[in-house]
Amino acid sequence: MLSKHTIPLLLASLLLGGCYQSAETRDPAKTTRLPTPGEPLVLNLKQAESLDQLIDTLKDQRVVFVGESHNRVDHHALQLAVLKGLAEQGKPLALGVEWFQRPYQQVLDDYLAGKIDEAEMLERSGYYDRWRFDYRLYQPIIRFAKQHRIPIVALNAEKELTGEVGEKSIGGLSTKLAKRLPGEIDRGDKAYEERIHDTYKQHPGAKHPFKNFLDVQLTWDETMAESAANYLRAHPDSRMLILAGSGHIAWKNGIPNRLARRLPSLNSVTILADDGRYPTPEVADYLVFTQHKTLPPSAKIGVFLKTQDNRLEILEFSKKGHGKDAGLKTGDIIVAVEGRPVHTLARLKLLLSKHKAGDKVKLTVKRGGKQRTIELKLV
Repeated sequence: MLSKHTIPLLLASLLLGGCYQSAETRDPAKTTRLPTPGEPLVLNLKQAESLDQLIDTLKDQRVVFVGESHNRVDHHALQLAVLKGLAEQGKPLALGVEWFQRPYQQVLDDYLAGKIDEAEMLERSGYYDRWRFDYRLYQPIIRFAKQHRIPIVALNAEKELTGEVGEKSIGGLSTKLAKRLPGEIDRGDKAYEERIHDTYKQHPGAKHPFKNFLDVQLTWDETMAESAANYLRAHPDSRMLILAGSGHIAWKNGIPNRLARRLPSLNSVTILADDGRYPTPEVADYLVFTQHKTLPPSAKIGVFLKTQDNRLEILEFSKKGHGKDAGLKTGDIIVAVEGRPVHTLARLKLLLSKHKAGDKVKLTVKRGGKQRTIELKLV
């Protein structure tokens, strides 16, 4: 029988601070110890918890962090399962996400209130320019939050700010941009700095010095911690599920400790989906093993578009596309897909997300003041 929080993956959650030998095999004469870094790590799968058991232990936690590898379907399925489980516990709940940037909070609010539709939310928030990951990965989570009236909090720093920090460092910001920095930035965590430096070394051709790279990471983590703290202070009865890349959650020195610094009495727990890293007890409170799964490639028309003034104009054709053979021409303006009006890239991507490569769709274009409908095979 499947548990109520079963997702289409194999899940086993393990409390990393717990024992690594079963009671049946443990020699009481020996002192149990955790392995030192680099030693083989033994996890007793007979003591593994179900996802339901894990979620039940979260009921007294005000903040729950669940990390992700951005392109892993299984990681987002885990996040959705935790969101559903926390929602079922009946306490006020908010969803804080890395995927949207703070200046676009009102856009999310308008979407959740039903004032704008999903495509307009994606367009106005700049999702495809600012986050860019396939929206199909996040859509089930966002739609669940909307359906169950769970506030979504845009945690992240704006692209303009982090881009300038990367170019000039925090100290080189203009007065205008400096005002958008988080109110507190703690540089005292040397383990954090070393971890970020290890990541920096993986980019040997980096254009800018490590100081700039570190400043960007600090801006992201401190901003997301500040955003969460601001919401939790303003809503003292609310809990929050925070979803972000595992690098912002692992070892707790990204977002978690910076949020705890702002809210000293905070109860929180961190959960990571396994991504192949060595699972030391310090990396998270829980590690969840999932079956690796990725999305199939998104369906595409096979054209390059010029997008401006609510127009989608065909500029040229990709080598793999079938548009030219189907009768499309450069200069055509795409106005509908399967009879549904489309005038922005966000709306086009959302409509195409319902299809897969090889599907045939009816594309309506405007050419020379007249409309015509062409059947096109997607790639």
